Amino acid sequence: MFAATGGASLYRVSMLEEIGLFDEDFFAYYEDVDICFRAQLAGWKVRYTPDAVAHHKVGASSSKVPGFTTYMTIKNLPWLFWKNVPLRLMPTLLPRFTIAYYSIVFSSLAQGKIKPTLKGLFMENILLPKKFLQRIKIQRSKTVSTDYIKSMLVYGLPPNAHKLIKLRSILRTLRFWR
Repeated sequence: MFAATGGASLYRVSMLEEIGLFDEDFFAYYEDVDICFRAQLAGWKVRYTPDAVAHHKVGASSSKVPGFTTYMTIKNLPWLFWKNVPLRLMPTLLPRFTIAYYSIVFSSLAQGKIKPTLKGLFMENILLPKKFLQRIKIQRSKTVSTDYIKSMLVYGLPPNAHKLIKLRSILRTLRFWR
C-alpha cells in the first residue's frame, strides 16, 4: 500500500526518528498521506493488516465546524504535492493535480464556501516557501527510485469524485488525459 489513514495506523519509532513526525502545519486532512509519502520516499513500507478492525466515522469532528474540511483540503493538498512528488513525476502529475485541485476550489466557491476557500488559498500560499524548503530536505534524503514511487501511486480518482470523473471523461474524449 502507498498510504494508510491516520485514524487507524501504527508507526515505528525508528521511522519517525528518521523522517520526522506529522507536519503540524497540516493539523488535519492529508497529514497521514504526507507522513506515508515521506516514509515511502525514505524506503519504509506501509502494510495492511486485513484482520485489524478500526471504526472511524469520517467527518465526525470536522462536520461540527462549518468550512473546516474545505479550508483544510484547500490549504493542505498543495503542500502534500509540492513537498513529496519527485521532480521527474511532475510532468505527469502536475496537470492532473492542477485540474483536480482547481476543480475542488471552484466547486467550493460555487457552493458558497467563499470564506474557507479563500482562507485556505491564503494560508496555502503563506507557508508554501516553508514547504519548498521541506521539499529540499525530503527529496535529498530519498532512498528509493522515482520509478518505485510511480509504481506505488494509483492514478484513478476517488469513487465519490463524480464531477472529476465526468471532467476526466470529457478530457479523455478531447485527448487531454490518458
